[in-house]
Amino acid sequence: MARTKQTRRKNKKQPKQSTEPKLAVDEGGSTPESSSVEEVMSKAFPYPTDSLDHAESPAKAYGHVRSILKLMAKKLGKSKEELRIYDPYYCNGAVVDNLKALGFTNVYNKCEDFYSVEPPEFDVLLTNPPYSGEHPEKLADFTAKVGKPWLWLVPNWFYMKDFYKELIEKPGQSGMFFVAPKKRYVYQTPRHLRASSDEAKTSPFPSFWFINGCGVCTPEEMQSAMADSEGVLAVKDVHDLPLTYYDQYDPEYKRQRNIMKSKKRKNNYSEKAGEQASWGRKAGAQQDYKMSNKRQKRM
Repeated sequence: MARTKQTRRKNKKQPKQSTEPKLAVDEGGSTPESSSVEEVMSKAFPYPTDSLDHAESPAKAYGHVRSILKLMAKKLGKSKEELRIYDPYYCNGAVVDNLKALGFTNVYNKCEDFYSVEPPEFDVLLTNPPYSGEHPEKLADFTAKVGKPWLWLVPNWFYMKDFYKELIEKPGQSGMFFVAPKKRYVYQTPRHLRASSDEAKTSPFPSFWFINGCGVCTPEEMQSAMADSEGVLAVKDVHDLPLTYYDQYDPEYKRQRNIMKSKKRKNNYSEKAGEQASWGRKAGAQQDYKMSNKRQKRM
């Protein structure tokens, strides 16, 4: 039976439904797509913010420190559900769901000005902070003030900054530990905060976890807790990580690079010398063969 017009319309391929949350429409009928990112940001956040600071951490990043969070809960005499985790920097609230999926259900992450509100009672400070302006310095000051165990998911260049060096020199802050992914983390910018489609995902530099137990647990205990973890490198010194994780302005990075270049030059020289020696042996063998043929002809 031939399909009628109506039948064809019914069998038409339906457009794929988007899984993205629907964007709110304001009273003027505009959406974030028809407004500038700055306008959207000013409506979404009750404090000044930079769109480049807003990118959610991948879920696997939280999975990589699950063992350490469990260790901290155990040392504090609490279950995973009872451990109070505080992330003071709000992006899209995904941290709550990501940690909940790992069994950590007591997470505080709200859209509020961290610098002007009273922080909640918490056991562990865990955050991927904004990197612009004075945010890193302010986070370091707060971290030192509260003296609670902390986990920062930050770029590799943090360890070269004065605010970080000053922090780990304070009492109770010396026992650093680092958890770095073998494959670089990629961060996702929420759809309504993107200035363009090119900003959907970002990974401009190596980033990894900077962790301090602040007396609750030691680097050795964290190392033991991470023994069976996959996909990460867990070390007590940032210089125990591969060279690709170092900050480019780190003197040790430059020293190691020079050593590698020197070794490469030596290897190249050895290879060339070997090739020349091999060529010499072949040339000598050919000459011997020619001389042998001449002798046979004379005989």
